[in-house]
Amino acid sequence: MPGVSNILTATIDFSFTVFGVIAIATGLFICTHGGSSHCQQLIQNPLLIIGAAGKMVSGLGFKEFRLEDFLRFLQKYSIDQHNWVHIKECSIDSRTCKNLIIQTSVQKESDFYRMKLSPLESGCCIPPPSCHLEYKNPTIWTMPESGLAMNNDRDCTTWNNNQHLLCYECKSCKAGILANLRDEYRLLFIYYDILTILFLILVYFIGC
Repeated sequence: MPGVSNILTATIDFSFTVFGVIAIATGLFICTHGGSSHCQQLIQNPLLIIGAAGKMVSGLGFKEFRLEDFLRFLQKYSIDQHNWVHIKECSIDSRTCKNLIIQTSVQKESDFYRMKLSPLESGCCIPPPSCHLEYKNPTIWTMPESGLAMNNDRDCTTWNNNQHLLCYECKSCKAGILANLRDEYRLLFIYYDILTILFLILVYFIGC
C-alpha cells in the first residue's frame, strides 16, 4: 500500500529530524555549558573519536594510561604544544592532585594502592607504576637504591616531586586527561549510537 508506506516514511523522517535537532542541541549545550572548564572545551571535539581503555596493573586498584593506546589523531592533537600548555594549566588549576593529598593524608601505602583513582589522578599526579618508584605520599616518590626501571619509559625521568610539575609533562598525563573526558562524554556517544542503530533497523524494515 503506497499510501501507508509514504505516511510511515514521512513519520520516520520527521521523528529522526526531531531526534537530530535534540542531538545537535545537546551537543551545543555541552560545548557552551557542559564543558564547564576551558580544558574540556579545548579538546572535546576530537573526542568524537573514542580512544583506548586504561590498562589494569597487577596488585593496584587503579589503571595505568598510556598515550600510545589512543588513536594517532588524538595523540597529535593533545601533544600539540600550544594546546597542551592551556590544558595543563587547567589541570593544575583544578587542584586534582592537591585534593588527592588531602584525601589520602591518613592512609597507609597499602591503602593507597587499592584506591580507585581517576584517569587524571593516575596519569598526572603519580608516576607510572612501571617506573617502580618508592611511595612516600601520593605526590612524593623516591628513586629506589637499584635505580630506575630499565623500561625506556621517558615518563620515569619526566616525573618530578615539585608540586607544580609532578607528571604534568608526562605522556601518561595527556592520556589520562583524554580518558577522563572520554568517560564524561561516553553517555553522549551511546545516545548517538542508539539513534543510528534504530534508524538503520527502520530503514531495513521499510525496504523489505
